[in-house]
Amino acid sequence: VQVQRGQSVTFSVNVTRDEGYTGAVQLFIDNVPAGVTFTSQPTTGNTASITVNTTAAASANVFALTLRA
Repeated sequence: VQVQRGQSVTFSVNVTRDEGYTGAVQLFIDNVPAGVTFTSQPTTGNTASITVNTTAAASANVFALTLRA
């Protein structure tokens, strides 16, 4: 996902539960650099949305972010 400084982007991910789990899933992003935040809501469905927000001061680099539930 590419996000320009000072912009936001929302994307969806598919959610697959293991071992009979049927509850809500909350997504998180690790390794978030300064000037970048994210929001997501718990989902009980098979699709979740994440919004990545950047400030104008965010570094103009490529970062590897880790998505986890």
